[in-house]
Amino acid sequence: MKTKASPKYLVVFLLVSTFFNSCIQRNYYDSPPSNYNNNNNNNNTGNTTGYRYLFDEEFNGSDLYGWNFTDAADSAYASIQSGSYQYVDYSTKLFSTSVVSTGANTTGNFVVQANIKSNNTMGLLFGASSTTNGYAFYVDSNGYYSLYSEGNSTTASTLIIPSTQDTLYATKKGWNLLELDQINGNWTGFINGTQIFQIAARSVTGSGFGFKVAPGTIGYADYIIVKSN
Repeated sequence: MKTKASPKYLVVFLLVSTFFNSCIQRNYYDSPPSNYNNNNNNNNTGNTTGYRYLFDEEFNGSDLYGWNFTDAADSAYASIQSGSYQYVDYSTKLFSTSVVSTGANTTGNFVVQANIKSNNTMGLLFGASSTTNGYAFYVDSNGYYSLYSEGNSTTASTLIIPSTQDTLYATKKGWNLLELDQINGNWTGFINGTQIFQIAARSVTGSGFGFKVAPGTIGYADYIIVKSN
């Protein structure tokens, strides 16, 4: 579906007080994707690492959740093919969003991970509900990341973390593993296993997770995994 355009990304080189000066490396990070069975959505299955619930979409089979769509009016479409989720947005103004209900509990601690790449800007979207579009953790093909609150049908997106260069950890024009942890009232963001920010968590009202791409973007997702209590 199409949503209102997000505010234009601004390239800034200022230090943000919420970012850590030193980075933390995830020991479990492994760049090659781990391809489990498609649509493995159940409790106590797989490597939940202390979480009771696991939603695991590997895009290796049929579309069971409604990921596929075509929006001819805005020149956008997405489909599962060849073991990944291909997302194409040829429009020039509007961002395109794809979200599914995961059944995860987002009122407490949760973790979401997704392996993505694009030729422009693509985001991992989390916490969407019937009343809000949730939040999006973006990374672009030049190695910049940002975080937005995506508003709702009447409210535009608002900036939380400005576009920030992270070329040491973000892969330019290649696959990037994005992770957002909501733990003990904080959001911690990771790119390719390295912590890049931590801020106080905002209100999360829904279990909708997925992706958002900027106009003129061709993007891919290899998997999305959500763990919750």
